[in-house]
Amino acid sequence: MKKLIIKFGIMTVAVSAMLSCKVEGELESGRSSKAVFPGDARSGAVGFSIDNKGYIGTGLKSDNKADHDFWEYDPDNNRWKPSAAFASNRESAVGFSIGNRGYIGTGKDGATFYDDFWEYDPNNNRWYQKADFPGGVRAGAVGFSIGGRGYIGTGIGVTGTCYNDFWEYDPSSDIWTQKADFPGAAREGAVGFSIRDKGYIGTGKDYDYSYDDFWEYDPVNDEWVERRSFDGEKRSGAVGFSIDGMGYIGTGKSNGEACSDFWEYDPVSSFWKKIDNFVAGGVREGAIGFGFSGDSKYKDKGYFGTGKRDDVNTSKKDFWELMP
Repeated sequence: MKKLIIKFGIMTVAVSAMLSCKVEGELESGRSSKAVFPGDARSGAVGFSIDNKGYIGTGLKSDNKADHDFWEYDPDNNRWKPSAAFASNRESAVGFSIGNRGYIGTGKDGATFYDDFWEYDPNNNRWYQKADFPGGVRAGAVGFSIGGRGYIGTGIGVTGTCYNDFWEYDPSSDIWTQKADFPGAAREGAVGFSIRDKGYIGTGKDYDYSYDDFWEYDPVNDEWVERRSFDGEKRSGAVGFSIDGMGYIGTGKSNGEACSDFWEYDPVSSFWKKIDNFVAGGVREGAIGFGFSGDSKYKDKGYFGTGKRDDVNTSKKDFWELMP
């Protein structure tokens, strides 16, 4: 039986000024530019980490054509190398890792939407098709993993309908199970990540309306709890990932403009702190980022890059390291 609990998280008080997406200033947190992503500039790619390596692939290039290339990043040497290409061209897919395997599914290529789901084995550098995502074809969904299982939810379908369903994937049995629906409004372009044994989904949009609500998912009890709303401007197409017990949301698109700000989320206090004006890298939406698991030597670092600016029709391929 599905269970749903909705309640407000710990009340915290913060005093902040109204912030524009394009606030000027230097980064308050540590960051450094890394080796440029070697594929074509793009947005709407997928990214995840396995052990001590990062991976980025697929996405929409500047010529408005999707790609299926896939690349491995080695933080030790600050180097990229090509990996086995994904099964087909697509953008706005979901990507995450479970243990020592990576997963990509859903997404679209032009007017073609997908519900297929694939597993990547870095040891053999091969992709294996798994059970299709049962929620149906969609793009702009979110995904993350917790405790050996993967989760996918939200997104937009072929007809423009947004979803709020939520599904769990068990790699040991290759079986999908529907879980309690995401209790926020149906949406696309949200962010999703996990911190320890909880998952988080927030921001995103439905048609032209953007959101700033933020929700925590408990997989043990299949319950959602509403947490403090994202303190930045409402947005979609942001990047979200976790680093060493903290969550991070940054960039994206708000009120028709791409953003450059970055925020840190503390799951214990449910408090947001603005850490960044990403002036050096510039405003963008549709970027990709990833952190490393708690047993990785890079657990205190995050990585993000790519993305686009609609106002100047420019995609990006820069790549950055964030050390809060």
